Amino acid sequence: MAIGDSNSTDKCFSALPTDILFNILEFLSPHDILRLRQVSWKSFHITQERSIWIKLLQQLCSEHDIYAASFPLADLSLDELENITTAGRRFTLRIRRNSVLDQIICPLYIHTIQSSNVDEEFENMRFLPGGRFLLTTNERVLKLWDLGFCAHPPSQDALAFIEIPDATAIVGLRTRASHTNPGALIIVSSTTSCEFCVHIFQISPAASAPEFTLLAPVLVLPGTEYGVIGATSRHIAVAGPVSTVLWNFIDDTWVSWARTPGEFEDAVYLCNDNILILHAASPQLFIAAVPPHFPRSSSESPPLIQSLDVLHVFPLCRFGDEADSLVQCVSGVTLVFHGRELGTEDQPLYIDILSDECGKTLFTHFVIQLAENPSESTNTAVCSIAAVGETVTCALYHLSHSLHLEWLDRETVQSFVVAGNTLHVGVSDVGRESVGGILVTPGLQLNERNVDFCSFSGRVCARVPLDDGDGYKVLVLDYVERKGDHLNVGVA
Repeated sequence: MAIGDSNSTDKCFSALPTDILFNILEFLSPHDILRLRQVSWKSFHITQERSIWIKLLQQLCSEHDIYAASFPLADLSLDELENITTAGRRFTLRIRRNSVLDQIICPLYIHTIQSSNVDEEFENMRFLPGGRFLLTTNERVLKLWDLGFCAHPPSQDALAFIEIPDATAIVGLRTRASHTNPGALIIVSSTTSCEFCVHIFQISPAASAPEFTLLAPVLVLPGTEYGVIGATSRHIAVAGPVSTVLWNFIDDTWVSWARTPGEFEDAVYLCNDNILILHAASPQLFIAAVPPHFPRSSSESPPLIQSLDVLHVFPLCRFGDEADSLVQCVSGVTLVFHGRELGTEDQPLYIDILSDECGKTLFTHFVIQLAENPSESTNTAVCSIAAVGETVTCALYHLSHSLHLEWLDRETVQSFVVAGNTLHVGVSDVGRESVGGILVTPGLQLNERNVDFCSFSGRVCARVPLDDGDGYKVLVLDYVERKGDHLNVGVA
């Protein structure tokens, strides 16, 4: 319908009081509001109110646990608000459109970060949710970078950094939303010559002088053969040679359970007072009750129980074929569970399993419903699990790494996987065939693991060699066009 058409729809819409129209718009998606802009002159003008787009962006940040302070709402123009709010949907649409064309998706904007420190390694890359801020490590130093947004370029200097005392190396990095303050949670794993440590930092990147501050006393475990296999905004699960440690860093309590010889836990989720465990190379999901925790101050090592109280064991099968078990399940790779530990009917727990399908990488998507209030008398959780879809990729299974999946809503999941030096992206709708393509990443080296992805902004970050080959720089690749720009935007 063209703007200015004089018809019944236009008249009915125009007759509504402005405050009623504002209330209606609060229930619409950004896409629907842009479509409504075409209905009438009144809708055209009212949908350009900044306050509407500010509320939309705040709502999206809340729904997807985006670090909202990344975007200075009071200073954003209308175009910037619309660009940020609609970037995720436009990125998905571009993937869908290119899947029926040549499947090659080129970046529309490329920025670089090149540190004045020639020895900067840019390791363990992780976006803060939202895509503006990036975390990296260099030996035992943790750094925060501002990549910019819209037409705002990245900063070439780190916003903040902190050195991990006594560490020989930083071996892992995760980010989560903080449910207790407006900052972000940074989960850092490090090793010394004889210990494995987990540090929980919080930081407010948009502050005038951001600083990393410890949220809890450092978790120190003897030996170095550990790895973080689960993290929420409250718990960290750490797998060791003979046991798995579960640490509640908010209350500073812990517990551990013995590992079954030969069965290596690959991923742990916590939901509604239950632990969900995936074992490496085993097509089964185990659900157990969370055991009681004990104050960390009362013992030098976590209290050990011999086994968890397993409530359910579910086989993991191909979507649409319960007789076809998944092969070589290596991980529950959903990185975005919003850090929460509560599943509801509206927000169930999604788990995405990577497996080998005839040499290619296959993602199978499961939805799990756990009772919100498990029965205390029976100590069992009402539970159901169902495969709701799958993403078939062209990525070779034995070359796949740097995995990331994100549920955009209850019907759509987006996946990224690097195989060799090729970045594959896929979109899968519940019950339908997946589509995908290849995101062009100039200069990406073979088997480079320092790559991260952000569906919300349609942005990829990758470490690449400097032109002279002596050192590294960061490429910031944006795959979504900005409103008012032309497609052929120069490289900055």
